[in-house]
Amino acid sequence: MFVHQFLSQCNWTQGTSAVDKEGEKVDPSDLNACKWCFLGAIIRCYPDSWHDVAERVSRYLGQPLGTFNDAIGRTVFDIVRVAKAMGI
Repeated sequence: MFVHQFLSQCNWTQGTSAVDKEGEKVDPSDLNACKWCFLGAIIRCYPDSWHDVAERVSRYLGQPLGTFNDAIGRTVFDIVRVAKAMGI
């Protein structure tokens, strides 16, 4: 599944890479994770190449993924738009 499809299902969060249904921080690859930040979704969707994908997206954005993801006023629609533009 692509990141833009994955996050457009209301699975997005800010402030941490992933959370479980209780809102507790978990690793993005944890089977109990139910929401992910932009980087966490990349890790989940591209487990073998996430580092390269994350670097490419950061270069495209001109800033770290965490900074982009956690900006005040950011929405899942902003994240999905970038993921679609990047083909991920």
